[in-house]
Amino acid sequence: MEPVLANLNQMLINGNTLGQQGMFAETQGNYPGAAQWYDQSIGWIHQSMITAQQSGISIPDNIYFIFASAHFNAARVKNRLGWAPVARNHLNQSLAALNQAIVINPRIVQYHVGAGTVLMAMENLPEAERAFNTALQINPSEACSQYMLAILHSSRGNMAAANSYYASVQQVAPKMPAMSSLVTPGQGTNWLNTVNDACTLLNTVFKTIGTFQDLMKYFR
Repeated sequence: MEPVLANLNQMLINGNTLGQQGMFAETQGNYPGAAQWYDQSIGWIHQSMITAQQSGISIPDNIYFIFASAHFNAARVKNRLGWAPVARNHLNQSLAALNQAIVINPRIVQYHVGAGTVLMAMENLPEAERAFNTALQINPSEACSQYMLAILHSSRGNMAAANSYYASVQQVAPKMPAMSSLVTPGQGTNWLNTVNDACTLLNTVFKTIGTFQDLMKYFR
């Protein structure tokens, strides 16, 4: 491996390790610690991307995706800590990275699911709906998009559409909690909290989030 690639991948390994520590801290309820680990993880991944650009090396779509995931994790824990403005900035960074990944490789369903999830957390519901529908165009049986759309339509009081999407999810996950456990039609919704709870449920059932090790790919 060329020295520059070895250097880039070592930065990613550092980011991976710190991200794993952040996820462990989060499972222990140590949100301040998790926030710190995620910030350090973001720093190393970002440095690898800057160094790649300076070296004339293209950044693969999956590197943008892991960068987006790190920012989204940071947003979730900082929102729990009551740091809403900081969480919002992480969501903006996450969406920008996901958009870059989509430009490079628009046929990866997870990128559209991720974009929809971030947009939903940002309360941009029309664009979130569009992103989830794009994911379903690529994979009509993609359950995470179906569940998120069920929540979205439930919040609008459109129970016919919500129940249709939810029924599709139940075909692969019969014990999936009802939308009413996350959102009540006609009431105000804290969308970042709602998305965080939905992601936790989806990860429990479908193992959607994965660890940083699962997500991490390297420069080649």
